Amino acid sequence: MSDILGVYAFIRDLDVRYGDVRPTVYGIDELPGALSRAQLPARLLYPFSTLSEDLMGRFGSIGGRLVTVDWSILDLYLHQPVKQGTGLYDVADDIIGYCGAYADAIRGKVNVAPSSGGYGHDQATLQDVRFLPGIWPWPMDAPEDAVVEYYGVAVVLSVREHIS
Repeated sequence: MSDILGVYAFIRDLDVRYGDVRPTVYGIDELPGALSRAQLPARLLYPFSTLSEDLMGRFGSIGGRLVTVDWSILDLYLHQPVKQGTGLYDVADDIIGYCGAYADAIRGKVNVAPSSGGYGHDQATLQDVRFLPGIWPWPMDAPEDAVVEYYGVAVVLSVREHIS
């Protein structure tokens, strides 16, 4: 049985801090329709990624009863609205510092499925992490006049899950 929801919970629970700042984290079942300044910075675990070759998952059977699924998970960090402050100069250090903090938080965490009563089971393994600093819209699926652009980082995690 797939444990993809457990993988999302594992990623949600990562302690990503940059200096004194710990972003508010929103899991896939609690994504806000809009963000206030009090909610920033924020990490949003999006239920699918449009930033990868495979939009969500790719399936491959290895024979018999074992199936391998490659998941692409988007963990979107939104730091501050583009229209706030004096521009990129205000946020560049924080954005790059966040990437380093995320790398520190995920380092050594190859097994990401909480199967068998705790993290560390090799049912799901982290294959790749990509950091894409930039300007990101939120909410992504809102009408154009309701979208706010934010300085932030799209973190795309590739996870391989073996399901038997």
